[in-house]
Amino acid sequence: MANNIDYSLFKGYALAIFYKSNGTYRRIVCTTNKNYIPPEKWPKNPPLPWDENVRVFDLDANEWRSFKKKNFIGLVALQKR
Repeated sequence: MANNIDYSLFKGYALAIFYKSNGTYRRIVCTTNKNYIPPEKWPKNPPLPWDENVRVFDLDANEWRSFKKKNFIGLVALQKR
């Protein structure tokens, strides 16, 4: 499942839905594709393959966010924003 998340986010942007650590859920429009991320916000270090978290760029907040893979609910690929 994590590979599908990573591939979809690298390919474009999507609506990600996940549980936060406090039990509520969050929906964000996000990506990992550098074409949608301002150069000054590009990651300095790549994520580790065994990391429990998914790191994504929140396009509405213009900031990086992360969530635990085990808290992932769903992903909807978006064509236009």
